[in-house]
Amino acid sequence: MDKFKDLTIAFSSRNIRDYLILAIESFLYFYPELKDNIVVFDDDFRDGTKEWLHKNNIKTITWSDHTKKI
Repeated sequence: MDKFKDLTIAFSSRNIRDYLILAIESFLYFYPELKDNIVVFDDDFRDGTKEWLHKNNIKTITWSDHTKKI
């Protein structure tokens, strides 16, 4: 689908691994040809999200909260 080559499908994740997987798998059920257009903004939480995204070749942008809580 060349008409979608510049399209980006963005998901944001903050400790919602199971919901994120469901959302991505549901999207890909209808639009499998757009898998390379997906990017996930991930909070780098240790819930297995990063590993699942890597295993499924989903692009990620990761950030970490480095603020000190008092």
